[in-house]
Amino acid sequence: MQVSSLPVRTHTARMDLVFSLAESFTETGGPAGINGVVEFRTDVFDAASIEMLVKRLERVLVAVTADPGRRLSSVDVVGVDEHARLVRWGNWAALAAGGVSAAVSVPQLWQAQVGRTPRAVALVCGATSTSWTYGQVDAAANRLARWLVGRGWGPVMWWRWWGGAARRR
Repeated sequence: MQVSSLPVRTHTARMDLVFSLAESFTETGGPAGINGVVEFRTDVFDAASIEMLVKRLERVLVAVTADPGRRLSSVDVVGVDEHARLVRWGNWAALAAGGVSAAVSVPQLWQAQVGRTPRAVALVCGATSTSWTYGQVDAAANRLARWLVGRGWGPVMWWRWWGGAARRR
């Protein structure tokens, strides 16, 4: 697999991020690979972020073409350098001490944290320095969930955002 960066002529992107992939063929009609283009808004993404995203996509493509029967969820998209950074950032001592069970879901962990520290800061918006506590985030998420359920949405329903309108799939 060969990945390279090429300049493009456009100066505006219609969407925040677009991947365009197309098969290419030899003159005799045989397969000649897949060509791809990533178009992105530079006010939303920087080149380094896009390069990292493309490397992750490349890891997925290499893994699934090498083993077409492989489960997509088994592909490690994080590189060696990123794993090292995560090890430095992580609280591995807490995990090694057995504080987290593999059978516990993310929503269960969230609810436990809300129960323990509802007034602790959970999110901070860097642009405005606005902060939300675990209790506030949880209450807002519950309001959104009730609003969605009231409009007929339920678990495991997919939606997409396209052209300014949400559509069920």
